[in-house]
Amino acid sequence: MQGNLVNMSGQSLALAVRGLVIAAERYRTHTARHQLGVGPTEIVALGYLYTEGPLTAAELATRLQITSPSATELVDRLEKTTYAQRQPNPKDRRKRLVTLTDHGHQAIHAVFNNLGDELAEIYTAFTPTAPT
Repeated sequence: MQGNLVNMSGQSLALAVRGLVIAAERYRTHTARHQLGVGPTEIVALGYLYTEGPLTAAELATRLQITSPSATELVDRLEKTTYAQRQPNPKDRRKRLVTLTDHGHQAIHAVFNNLGDELAEIYTAFTPTAPT
């Protein structure tokens, strides 16, 4: 889809952004299930761990807007996939941090690289063209 952001109407731009959001959501869901073998919530959690570093289960719960028991179950599932692990929290011995394993870091790194490549292609389609 060749376009020019400068000449797009507000509605056209809104529809283009909507399409991008839907495409990103489809990509996330497809990647979660088919590439990583996890659910959509798990891939979002892995994304937080990748971009923010180690988090407690409670911090993950807050970011994902889920309950603490649900976050505990989520972390259990992530540990079973070997993408994440619990480790002692050096600042608070009562809490544990959830961190990506090397395997998890490599997997999520690849997901973000692939998504970046896809978005670059989409962005190129909307790069303003010089008048001819």
